[in-house]
Amino acid sequence: MKITRNTEIDHKFASSESKLLNFLMKNDPNDSNNVVRLIDEFYFRDHHCFVFELLYTDLFEHLKENGFIGFESTKIRNYAIQILDALVFLEKY
Repeated sequence: MKITRNTEIDHKFASSESKLLNFLMKNDPNDSNNVVRLIDEFYFRDHHCFVFELLYTDLFEHLKENGFIGFESTKIRNYAIQILDALVFLEKY
């Protein structure tokens, strides 16, 4: 979940982010392009709240859990392929 601050500038950014995320969800209905999925969004006390799919963990937390030992080359290759797939999808729009 992401909760934005209740400031005018953050409202503008959240509105832009909302439009972009909804556009991406509409153009990737099968979730085949490695873009995080927006599940829901709502306002709570004038804070724009975004609810995203639950993912395993971020890269920093994964490194921390493993004592900051680097990734195997196969994992790095898999991450790179996923990122490049997402970038190719984003480039279309």
